[in-house]
Amino acid sequence: MDDSLERLSAALAGRYTIESRAGQGGMATVYRAMDQKHHRLVAIKVLRPELSATVGSERFLREIEMSARLQHPHIVPVYDSGDANGVLYYVMPFVEGESLRDRLTREGKVPFEEAVRLNGEVASALAYAHAHGIIHRDIKPENIMLSGGHAVVTDFGIARALSAATDGGPQLTGLGLAIGTPAYMSPEQATASEVDARSDQYSLACVFYEMATGQAPFRGPQVQAVITQSLTGPRPRVSRVNRQTPQEADAPVQRAMAADPAGRYATVQEFAAALEKVAGGGAGAVEERRRLKRLVIGLPLGVALLALGWILFGPRRSGPVMEGAESIAVLPFTASGQGVDLMGEGMVDLLTTNLNSVGGIRAVDPRTVMARVKKAGATSGIDLQTGLSIGRDVKAQAVVLGSIVATGNAVRISADLYGQDGKSLAHAQVDGAADSVLPLVDGLSRELVREIWRSKEPVPSLRVSGLTTGSLTAMRDYLTGEQFYRRAEWDSAAAAFGAAVGEDSTFALAQYRLAMALGWKGGYALPQARAASEAALRFANRLPPREKALVTAYQLFSYGRTAAVDSMRKYVATYPDDIEGWNLLGETQYHTRERNGLDPATLEQPFDKVIAADSSLTPTMIHPMELTLGNRDSVKFNRYLALFRSGATLEEYEAFKAAGDLVWRGIPPDSQGIKHLASHIGAVVATFEAAQVDPATNSDLVLERYSIVAKTFIVAQPTDQNRLQQLAVRGMLLTSLGRFTEAKSLADSMGPAAQQQAGAIYGFPVILGIAPPDYADSTIALISKIPINSPFLGFVIAEIYLGHGDVARGGRIIDSLLASDTTQYPDFFRGVMVAGQGWKTMAAGDTVAGLAEMRRGVEAMGNQGGPVINGAVRLQFALGLASQAVTRDEGIRLLENGFDNDIPPLLMPLTFLALGRAYEAAGNRPAAADAYSQFLRLWDKADPTVQGRVQQAKDGLMRVTGEPKN
Repeated sequence: MDDSLERLSAALAGRYTIESRAGQGGMATVYRAMDQKHHRLVAIKVLRPELSATVGSERFLREIEMSARLQHPHIVPVYDSGDANGVLYYVMPFVEGESLRDRLTREGKVPFEEAVRLNGEVASALAYAHAHGIIHRDIKPENIMLSGGHAVVTDFGIARALSAATDGGPQLTGLGLAIGTPAYMSPEQATASEVDARSDQYSLACVFYEMATGQAPFRGPQVQAVITQSLTGPRPRVSRVNRQTPQEADAPVQRAMAADPAGRYATVQEFAAALEKVAGGGAGAVEERRRLKRLVIGLPLGVALLALGWILFGPRRSGPVMEGAESIAVLPFTASGQGVDLMGEGMVDLLTTNLNSVGGIRAVDPRTVMARVKKAGATSGIDLQTGLSIGRDVKAQAVVLGSIVATGNAVRISADLYGQDGKSLAHAQVDGAADSVLPLVDGLSRELVREIWRSKEPVPSLRVSGLTTGSLTAMRDYLTGEQFYRRAEWDSAAAAFGAAVGEDSTFALAQYRLAMALGWKGGYALPQARAASEAALRFANRLPPREKALVTAYQLFSYGRTAAVDSMRKYVATYPDDIEGWNLLGETQYHTRERNGLDPATLEQPFDKVIAADSSLTPTMIHPMELTLGNRDSVKFNRYLALFRSGATLEEYEAFKAAGDLVWRGIPPDSQGIKHLASHIGAVVATFEAAQVDPATNSDLVLERYSIVAKTFIVAQPTDQNRLQQLAVRGMLLTSLGRFTEAKSLADSMGPAAQQQAGAIYGFPVILGIAPPDYADSTIALISKIPINSPFLGFVIAEIYLGHGDVARGGRIIDSLLASDTTQYPDFFRGVMVAGQGWKTMAAGDTVAGLAEMRRGVEAMGNQGGPVINGAVRLQFALGLASQAVTRDEGIRLLENGFDNDIPPLLMPLTFLALGRAYEAAGNRPAAADAYSQFLRLWDKADPTVQGRVQQAKDGLMRVTGEPKN
């Protein structure tokens, strides 16, 4: 054992056990090790001793830490890093699979369609990193792993870390080791020029060229010859080397490999999209078009037309399975014997998963099946006629009925496949040990498929045991959790899914459901929920494509990314009958509505599709009830509540019933009702929103409603700190209603122990730009004496200056925050600072550039930060959009629908005035009149010092209606 390995092993003792050397590259040696705390295999990459001795460890580790914040399905994450007695190292997952280099060495090249797909996956990873300010600098086949058939990029940021640590450009001083690999290195990187994201695009184009042709685009006997070709030589054409590649692919690859970065695509995603457009229907479709072209050119016209007619309209080849077995509904099995009681319903999921992996078979979504089974009142022991009736209801050509019998340590599983005419199409039976039920399901699946298989190709691999878990105990816990989840019993569901994960931490679906249950309990940003979501994603390669897509989208959703919405829209377009997909689309749209500005009808639509297919899935009604409460739609609310009552716990039902009574009947909950309402914060917030949009309310009634809302928050968390917090929110609400004298009196009465809360009351309206002069001046005088001892405090103070119009002082604070080491901040706060930079840019007069910066920041910060930071930033963004004709529609959507999701929604009164102005500018006079009226209703008792704003609304109302407002 060499000295560096000895030092490393000693430093990591108790944390990682090094098992073997897994490989060695130009910069690092890779060791396979076991993470003792998490019981998982990891790869420890150790920098070469001469590198560790040369680079600055502090800067190196800081850069690695920044790369470690990248969370993307096609990026291998960094778990850990450190300096072990002078040996620099970082820790990553041990990726099962091979590198793209291994694949190319073995097979020479990759089929065109697959190469395009892998290129797109790498481009997705690079685009994500580029958006976070990170350039890879060393994209090559060795740094692209193939896991589960998909590309994942490794060593993100290592080249940047080395370069930044040494400040030596692409050549590490004195070591003769270039950062980057000559065959894939961009010209600007090779010449030590400044590089940006387009350098990675060049490298990826070189990798794609090699995938498609089996050789690097530039080759030579020496490194300098390769670099010279890349600088001055013509750009090679893929189709000239591999004539199976469409000629249309040449132009995108040549453009991405342009010697001048300005000649390349603006983003790496544009390059990937151009290749995907060429691929079109896939390589098979390309070859079919070529074959048809050769056929038509080579035959006389009449014969060619006959051939074309045969191709387009001739008889189709039958599918791989017998006619009548192309769509199958798996019904619950009867289960008897110890340990298999929950497996009867579980077989619907398990067998469906296997059958759906067979090309030529569509197995009906389990939720759709179970909804029809329960509607028929037959959850077990289903007879053939009932089964066939259910099959017709779900539009299946065939149904599977079966049984599971456990006797002692043995289990027998039997299944029969029946066509819609009641005739038997297949029968299968397997026997085995009681602790091997899942492998037995695989065997049963193979036997069933073998009976109906008509293709000359081999029967596909079916392995639900590998796709889910090998532990029967874990599967039983998972199925128990599913039952609790469907009834919205979050504590019990989380406990059951947690038990499943405890049995098998690689059980991706259990991790996924645990994240969802914990999200419902405490918010999807809860650390435990995110940890479960990240674990689900780590093991998602074991899942079928559909389930993997759901897990991937949920990970984006857990960080509040609007990309999750796009992902799920594509998913339901591909799988329009997938209930889980529609449900997750609804969740992603609902929880990003403060940034997507979708109207309530659009938000409700996915949930309504789920309810129509399975009204027993209780959680699906929750967000529609919150929406209809907030929008005071009693008809829809009562319909959802009636469905909710049939499956929810009494506590959950009573929470929404109390909310409905408060909104439509004005009945404040009694002490028991307050407890119920406090159990569901979403319902609480919706009642407060409803009070603000109610045409019959005024500012007094809104404040009265808030008193009830505050009481529920205090019941949920009865601490002195929480009581002070609710007083602070009341003070901020008073300012958003124009009642500054009362707000100041409340702040002054809160005492020395509540300086932070009182400061929020003073600062909030100044941030929003609505405070009267004396109020603002006293706030500015106060904050000018406060030392900035945290980045969060610094940003709030910068907001106050910007809101007051002091762009210089606010801008200096933001600049200093951005210039500091931002890697120590949470992801959302880095987004906040980027948005703050945009706010500063807009305040300085450059609205277009400022909006572009704010858009990036708003997306990155998600929905964390509350109304003082997040809400205020989003309001500035929406106001900026609404002020420009080209973006006004988007601004209006955000003002209409993006400010009811804060807890609580304090900014709604101000959005009405902004909407009045935006609608008036857009020429929508009725909508403008309604918005102005809403604002005047809520500012009915505004202080004399802010009556100018009230007069603006009155003047606007008169302009759009011709009627003065008294």
